[in-house]
Amino acid sequence: MECDPKGLNPRSDLCSRVGVKAYPTWVIGSDRFEGVASLDRLAEASRYTGPRQ
Repeated sequence: MECDPKGLNPRSDLCSRVGVKAYPTWVIGSDRFEGVASLDRLAEASRYTGPRQ
């Protein structure tokens, strides 16, 4: 979902409602990661088991 009011089709109202304070914000399960995250970190957090380059 786009939280930046200047982005394409933003939903700033929903972002505020769920407490997004920075973006990007990644919510995976019950974990929340704010700011830039590497693909490896996101894969680990989501338990992704597919191929990695």
